[in-house]
Amino acid sequence: MKATAKTLKLVQTTQKKSSAPRLRAGIIKGTLGKDAGPYPKVSAEVQRAIDRKARILADAAFDVIRESLVRQVGNRCFTGRHYENFHAEVALEIVGGATLDSALAPLMRHELEWAAQTADFLLERARKCRDEIAGELRRFNRTSDEGSAA
Repeated sequence: MKATAKTLKLVQTTQKKSSAPRLRAGIIKGTLGKDAGPYPKVSAEVQRAIDRKARILADAAFDVIRESLVRQVGNRCFTGRHYENFHAEVALEIVGGATLDSALAPLMRHELEWAAQTADFLLERARKCRDEIAGELRRFNRTSDEGSAA
């Protein structure tokens, strides 16, 4: 039997310009990479379930994305001791240039900053440990250079 049924890739087959290229790349990497699939055709029921859930998640993301934009505008566009100055032109630039990646970046940025701080701590501890080992080696080298008392 020859399989002539079309296949369906759950990841877009025709690349559209994404407003979240880094987010999309993470999704692709997290689901076995760009070479995963093509997958066999899924039933209409499953495709409708995927579409419904995608819409529900997109609607839920609206509030998060909106808050991110409000916070970016607030942090960068209000000045003065009591936030009495507002720079509308900067706010419009921020909103106009926003992408899914930039709107969701604060979520990732926090995780990356935490990872960087942890790496810095571990690096500091590793250097301290290395210095202690080097000190012990110098002590052993001095002892062997001076000769053994035995």
